[in-house]
Order: sequence, then C-alpha cells, then structure tokens
Amino acid sequence: MAEQSKRYDQIDELLAQKEQEIAILKEEKVRMEKELNLAKDIQLNMIPISHPNFSGRTDFELYAKLISAREVGGDFYDYYLLDDDHLGIVIGDVSGKGVAAGFMMAVCKALLKSRATTDFSPASIISHVNQEMAVNNPNYMFTTVFFGMLNLTTRELVYTNAGHNPTYIRKKDGTLLKLGTLHGPVVAAMEDLVYGETKVQLDHGDVIFAYTDGITEAHNSASELFSELRLCQSLEKPFKNVKETVEQIFMDILLFERGAEQFDDITALCVELKG
Repeated sequence: MAEQSKRYDQIDELLAQKEQEIAILKEEKVRMEKELNLAKDIQLNMIPISHPNFSGRTDFELYAKLISAREVGGDFYDYYLLDDDHLGIVIGDVSGKGVAAGFMMAVCKALLKSRATTDFSPASIISHVNQEMAVNNPNYMFTTVFFGMLNLTTRELVYTNAGHNPTYIRKKDGTLLKLGTLHGPVVAAMEDLVYGETKVQLDHGDVIFAYTDGITEAHNSASELFSELRLCQSLEKPFKNVKETVEQIFMDILLFERGAEQFDDITALCVELKG
C-alpha cells in the first residue's frame, strides 16, 4: 500500500508539473500574440492614406493598399510630393516577422523620406539609407525596396530597385512594360554599396504598378501560386482608374486563393499620369 501511495504521489507531482508547463506555454502564446499585434499596429500606423488628393492636383492620381497577413511580414509603401514637379514613391518588404520587422520598416521608411527631401536621385537615396541601416544590424535583417522619383512635368521616371519585385508600366494602349533591372541587393545586408538607377520616359495615360511578393506568391488550396503571369493577365484588363486597378487585382487574388489562408502581406501602389 505504501508503495502504491508513493506512486500516486509521483503521478500527482508529474500532473502538477505538466499543468505548470501548460500555463507557462499559454502565457508565452499570449505574449507572442500581443507582440505580433503591436508590430501590426506599428506597420499600419506608419502607412499613409490609400487615396490622397494632393491638394486637388489633377495631373496624376495615386492609390495604394496593404492587406496585412495574420502574422506581420513587414510590407510597407510610402509616397511624397516633394515639390510641384517631383513625386517620390516607395514600396518595400522587410525580412522576418513581428516587432523587429515592424521596427525596421519604420526606420527604413523614415530614412528614405528624410533623405528624399534634399536628394532627388533614387540611387543616392538608397545608397545612403543602405549604409545607415547596414552599419548596425546585428540580427542581419534586410528589406527589399523599389524607389521611384517621378518628374510630373517631363513625365520621366527614375527608379532604383534594391532586390525587389519588378514594377510594371501599363501603357495607355494596354501593353505592359516590365521594369526588370535590379540595381543592387537588398537594403541593410552589406555596407559600402553604391546602387544604380534607370530612367524611363512615360506618357500621359501610363500607369505605374508596384507590388510586393505577397501578390505573386499568394497560393490556393492546391498550392499553386498566383504568379507573375496571372498578375500580368490581371493588369492587362481595362480599368477606369488606379483604385479600380488595385481593387480588381486584389479581388482576382481572393478568387484565386479560394479560401486558402493568407500567409504574407499583400501590397500594391499604383500611379497614373493624367493628361
């Protein structure tokens, strides 16, 4: 009897220990969920409004949208009218998830905007920001960035692509121009990099469409990717304006996923040059 009682005591002790471990795991889960929600709040609060009117200007129109995933992936976009002629547009994707990704996104966004107020060269801006972020980066995080500087008078787009997805230009006649040139690796991965830039002449009626890989890598229940091909097919459809362009592409993605869970942020920024 004494031996059996001792065995029961051991079982009770093990059960108590397991209950304590479960309670600790539950507390850790709650903490992680709070951290992810905080990162999501940081991300969304740093994103400007999706459809600005730029004090009633009618020579261009801009619309952007970000659908955050269940876990924060670090997507971001930004834009700024620097003077009467120059519009800066940015889209990027930070590596990793959680508070660290949200913090790095905030730092990158702030550095890009600060530099752009005195420097209209995307290559110079990205080179400067890369150096600032790479110098103290113990966790080896990085971000892809597409930065475009659009001259609204000459309709010349100068852009730098740092490891990001290619941006597309939908011409007025509906054909697509792929801006596939990469000007350097991702930002913050390596010090002392000098990025390049490319100039593209645009026309009235042309549309700039920049996006993150959450669009092309969206998948359905059969593990098929939405892909760049499907994105191009969506872009080739006729649209009334930039808002309809983005919203319809997002709808195409939703229909393609057919209820499959979204694992990454989905982000797009669209600009049309008006006549």
